Amino acid sequence: SFVIDYGYVFFRCVFLLLSIYSFIFFFFFFFQAEDGIRDAQESRGLGDVYKRQEKKKKKEQRAAEKQAKDTEKKAKDAEKTAEREAKAAEKKEQAAAKAAEKAAEKDAKAAEKAEKERLNPKKPKAAFYLFLSDFRTEFKEANPDAEAADVATAGKDRWAEMEAEAKKKYEDQHNEAVALYEARCKELGIEIKVKAPKEKKAKAPSAFELYAADKEELAKKRFPGLAEADLEAKLQFMWKSSSKAEKTMYTEKAKVGKEALKKQAAAAKEPVAEEAAAEKAAAEEPVAEEAVAEEAVAEEPIAEEAAAEEASAEEAAAEEAAAEEAVVQEPVAEEEVAEEA
Repeated sequence: SFVIDYGYVFFRCVFLLLSIYSFIFFFFFFFQAEDGIRDAQESRGLGDVYKRQEKKKKKEQRAAEKQAKDTEKKAKDAEKTAEREAKAAEKKEQAAAKAAEKAAEKDAKAAEKAEKERLNPKKPKAAFYLFLSDFRTEFKEANPDAEAADVATAGKDRWAEMEAEAKKKYEDQHNEAVALYEARCKELGIEIKVKAPKEKKAKAPSAFELYAADKEELAKKRFPGLAEADLEAKLQFMWKSSSKAEKTMYTEKAKVGKEALKKQAAAAKEPVAEEAAAEKAAAEEPVAEEAVAEEAVAEEPIAEEAAAEEASAEEAAAEEAAAEEAVVQEPVAEEEVAEEA
């Protein structure tokens, strides 16, 4: 009969389990040691160890390449930044040099202008232009788009509206400037030229003015108590309402007056023109005499040389003619002697 020894069976089973466990444990550590992996979840067996190593190397290589690219990019960025900073510094230096040059030129021009004004003092501005300098700033603030002509027109209107007390400030400034200018000119010995007032040209009256002069008394009698402006308006109305014959008459009178004025102006200019012509002739006479004398002096040696050359040429021609005649006559004389013999 077969008797089962349970103790032996149990022992064999335990031994088998321990052997299996030891084999698994040894296999795990043996094949995972090359990769350095000790985690059972990440382990994929011997075949995956080399794949993982290759992937790891590729990954490290990519990381190194990326790091090299980043380093190269940073170096290029740093180089570009340095170039930009260098260019900016150079531009800044150039701008500073230009600004210094412009400032030096400006100072030189200001010094030259000051020296010029010191030696040639500038005439002081009139009271109106002193006022216009102050008015310009005020007007420009209120009207920033205004042009120079607008400023001048507005300033002229404001100056006309100003009272004498308001104008006195600028007139005093003008008088002070004039006193300084005269003192400086006296110090430098510069004669102050005073412009003579321009004479107004005489103007012949127009046809309407002649009509108004004749009809003014009539208009005053017909419309008594009228103001000057209203009287002029009435005269203009009367002129427009007058007949064509009357207008023609006054137009002819105006033409006659104009022609007479032209003749007077021409007669006044004639003595001035005659004096200018006489002065010009007197100035030209000595110049003409000097030119004639110089021409005569220059021609004398030329004439003498020409006469001497002509005389020498005539003598040479006479000598040549005599020699030719002697040469021709000699054989003729010999032939005559031979014939006689």
